Amino acid sequence: MIRVTGGGCVELNEAGTVCRLGKFCQCVNEPLPLGGTPINPSHYKQGTVECYDAIASMLSQEELRGYLRGNMMKYTWRYRHKGGVTDLDKADWYFNKLKEMERGK
Repeated sequence: MIRVTGGGCVELNEAGTVCRLGKFCQCVNEPLPLGGTPINPSHYKQGTVECYDAIASMLSQEELRGYLRGNMMKYTWRYRHKGGVTDLDKADWYFNKLKEMERGK
């Protein structure tokens, strides 16, 4: 499957790799981010604290609700023009975080 992203075209293949198609259509196979999905890649997990956890710890509960809802809206709003189904998956990730928060997890 080839989809257009902010960084150009990306091909996701069955071997579990991302193939970035560059300016000259050269293909460089890269492993998918940690977890096998572009939703929560390893570059957000550097050091001992995950980026989301750091953000959540500095916000009040109401601010965190707004952060989660804003990201849900952002990814839902742009999915047809930027990230496609991956953006819908990202919106779903934030939606699930909001549900966890509301359930008291």
